[in-house]
Amino acid sequence: MRSGGEPDAEPRGCTLRSDPVRRVLCRLAEEGRLHDGAAKRAATRRRDGNGGSPLGVMERATLAREAPIAVSSELGELIYLLARGRARRIVEFGGSLGVSTIHLAAAIRDGEGDDGLLISTEIQPEKADALRENVREAGLDDLVEVRVGDALESLRDRPEKVDLLFLDGWSELYLQLLELMEPALAKDALLIAELNPDDPSLAGYLRHVRDRRHGWVSLTIPLDAGVELSMRESSG
Repeated sequence: MRSGGEPDAEPRGCTLRSDPVRRVLCRLAEEGRLHDGAAKRAATRRRDGNGGSPLGVMERATLAREAPIAVSSELGELIYLLARGRARRIVEFGGSLGVSTIHLAAAIRDGEGDDGLLISTEIQPEKADALRENVREAGLDDLVEVRVGDALESLRDRPEKVDLLFLDGWSELYLQLLELMEPALAKDALLIAELNPDDPSLAGYLRHVRDRRHGWVSLTIPLDAGVELSMRESSG
């Protein structure tokens, strides 16, 4: 009971386990099983046909147009747990069709952050429309703002005191996005970056967050192809 004899507020459930969220995530998981592998193989064939040179951002986005290119359920659970209760303002690079977006928005909701905000970026307008619809169907659209286009441009208008930055787009942009966002990050902000051990473009980002002189403490989690978890060190 609260003081004055008022009943306590009804405890929140787990939004991630709610029927609307589970329906959307199950549907997107099935779409991923149908399309993700083919999209990734097409990108590999196109890259190999280009002499092994990396594909441009828009070319890869076009190849992945029909695919969720979603995080795994295990990574979704991890980012939900890391965000819940500590992140009220989140920025996500690479929303795709919304699997990671839904996990992060659910974490805001369950952390009693109904005044929180998740900004998600998506370069493909068609995918951005589907992302908005999936988040709406999951009942989380009041917490999510979708920005369409090049994230280096769409994120120039930054929110203040971002608690968590999730990087799950084209990895050659990770370091540029971090440098763009650093002035807006809270003093104990988290970075979560999905890795690809075969991607040489990640080297600059990893050197940056693993060098304590840049103000981060970082470790690699052996989940899927690897996840780099970094925390901004408090200046005291």
